[in-house]
Amino acid sequence: MICFILSIEKKEEEEKIQNKIHKEFFQKNMEYKIYIEKQITDPIPPYYLKIYLCDFPKVSQQEDIVFAKQLYQKYDHVLFLYDHKTPLEAFSGIPKVSFLYKGPKFSKDFLSYIDYFLKEAKAKQYLVFQDHKQLLKIPTSEILYIEKNTMQRITIIHTKEMQLKTNISLQELENRLNSSFLRTHKSCLVNKNHIVSIDRKERIITLDNHEKIDLVSVRFLQKFMKNKLL
Repeated sequence: MICFILSIEKKEEEEKIQNKIHKEFFQKNMEYKIYIEKQITDPIPPYYLKIYLCDFPKVSQQEDIVFAKQLYQKYDHVLFLYDHKTPLEAFSGIPKVSFLYKGPKFSKDFLSYIDYFLKEAKAKQYLVFQDHKQLLKIPTSEILYIEKNTMQRITIIHTKEMQLKTNISLQELENRLNSSFLRTHKSCLVNKNHIVSIDRKERIITLDNHEKIDLVSVRFLQKFMKNKLL
């Protein structure tokens, strides 16, 4: 999930940016959230890709640089909007900070940034969850499959290196994950990018680490055959 946190002084500019985001994400049929910074009351979920958009502070170069560094430590990307001459070279060493000039090409340039953020969101997707007393963050690409253990009432996340346990339900994890994860059974989600083969007769999935999964329902196989999910 990608979210935008807006801190824009002029209401008309804030609405203009919101409309651009709504339109672009609606056309791409992708999930997103928009927060107005001064209206935020609850913490933003840690698994969101957080994009912070704000007016350039215009205080002093040194204070502006300190402010930018504070923001990039808190958000995944910071986009400063400016309408005056700004010494951008002074900010070149700060990662994840970009600038957008509020001039005639604003709309076109802003859409380019949205495309960039979407690519970043797809490339850097993580699953954040609680494992015992730890808050863990793992790349979704490393997850092989996730299964529900009904006896212990826990959910187990399998990677090639480890097994991680959490109390988060399989349904909630499915809602957080992208379309790479297939519900092969009421108790199992499998990352299709790790599937090597599916034995429809034996109802067994073989993964690229040679592990075999027998949590495969008839309903999934029917859906698989009809929609060619892989």
